[in-house]
Amino acid sequence: MSEHKVLALDVATAGISGDMFVSGLLNLYERMSGGNLVKELLTSFSEKLNSLNQFNKISLELERKSYQGFTGYKIIIENEKQKISIQELKDYSNQLLKSFEIDPKYEKIGNEVIDILLDAEKHAHETDHIHLHELGMLDTVIDIALPMIIMSRLNIDTVQISPIALGNGTVDTAHGVLPVPPPAVAHISQKYSFRTIAEPDGGEATTPTGIAMIAAIQNNLKEAKEVIWEENGYGFGTRTWSDRGNFLRVRIGHPSTTASSVKVLETNIDDVSAEILGNVIDELMQKNALDVSYYPILMKKGRPAYCLRVISKDKDCESISEEIMRLTGTLGVRVFNIDRHIGERNIYSIKSTYDDTEIEFDVKYSKYNIKIEYEDLKRLSEQFDVSPLLMNKQLLNAEEVQKLLNKIIEKGE
Repeated sequence: MSEHKVLALDVATAGISGDMFVSGLLNLYERMSGGNLVKELLTSFSEKLNSLNQFNKISLELERKSYQGFTGYKIIIENEKQKISIQELKDYSNQLLKSFEIDPKYEKIGNEVIDILLDAEKHAHETDHIHLHELGMLDTVIDIALPMIIMSRLNIDTVQISPIALGNGTVDTAHGVLPVPPPAVAHISQKYSFRTIAEPDGGEATTPTGIAMIAAIQNNLKEAKEVIWEENGYGFGTRTWSDRGNFLRVRIGHPSTTASSVKVLETNIDDVSAEILGNVIDELMQKNALDVSYYPILMKKGRPAYCLRVISKDKDCESISEEIMRLTGTLGVRVFNIDRHIGERNIYSIKSTYDDTEIEFDVKYSKYNIKIEYEDLKRLSEQFDVSPLLMNKQLLNAEEVQKLLNKIIEKGE
């Protein structure tokens, strides 16, 4: 899969554990790629892990589970509860990730999951001498390595993560009965400023491995804003909740290229001339404004004035607001968040001849229109002393432009 994808983790209902994440991704991988590839992956993964592991051999199977119409998998691992050391946890994970030749960024995420877990354990026990207890088992290797392999195969590049359901009540641990969230989960959620939910009632919903996975993924992959979703996967855990199913939904999609969020900046001005505002437009466009306009308005007591309106990307909002105040002297700028729909467009560079002279210009082509880039049109009309209207007509009828249009039509762009 060459196209970059977005992965959503819907962890607000029943939280996340390592086995739920693995199961959900396997279900998603099957729906995107087919059941044979999933079987081949599980077979290959278990064989490679067994070649590293000196203990009882593990096997990986998928059990189909459902809850009120939601159907997915729960991974069943034979001989998973075998003790391993911290060094073996690192070594096994790294060797598995390298053996599958995945994208290096997923090797980095896998290693970071381990680092986050170790840091949380140090903080929980207030010592550098760590004993992993539940995390020091062979299944932790599977929970870390297998998701990285699947995410790499699915070409996940960006993510969306919901608020995290941590659970409520108490949980039985190697250190006795502890409040939910237990120390390691509490530390990770605080350190990474996660939005959390104290549901469902009756125990631990999010495990240390689960929340460490979220932290490492969030640290290394960008957040997606506008997404067109394609498929869902469901991973089931072992616990039973009284009011909901114990499953994690993961979704895959691709970023939308035709929708985005922008800022609209406005201010009313009654003491600046139209000539000055003309210069303001030029200055703001050079400061990365997407569009600038102004129109006449009437203010209190019937005073004539102008409303200056600027469209800006989020990242440029503050600098452009400052520039508006500097250029106009206004005391404040109103800011609105809006969504916009962008028509898909492509820009093509055209080489042609005009009046026996070689020329080059850009053509902007969209689904419903084709036009010469204005700066090129202006430059060429001045060069050949031809009106922009006539130059535009002649360039659009040029043989090279017509060939480009025919290619575009053939490809269905």
